[in-house]
Amino acid sequence: MQAYQKQHLGELLLKTWFNTFTTQTTVLLEVRAGNQGAKRLYQRLGFETYRKRQAYYNHPVEDAVLMMLQLPIKSKE
Repeated sequence: MQAYQKQHLGELLLKTWFNTFTTQTTVLLEVRAGNQGAKRLYQRLGFETYRKRQAYYNHPVEDAVLMMLQLPIKSKE
């Protein structure tokens, strides 16, 4: 698996999937607060945090970060 890391394949996959949605679609997700890699990916795509749920996950107990993106993705030039 490590051979595929740092190649932005997750970003490419998500962008390809998002292109199948109609414009003005809102994408919502939740991620563990400690999952820094996933949060960086989502932020690169334009997701913004709109809420946190304290102690949402178990084993280990961890907050959930709820994020939102309005499609289409705006280019960052």
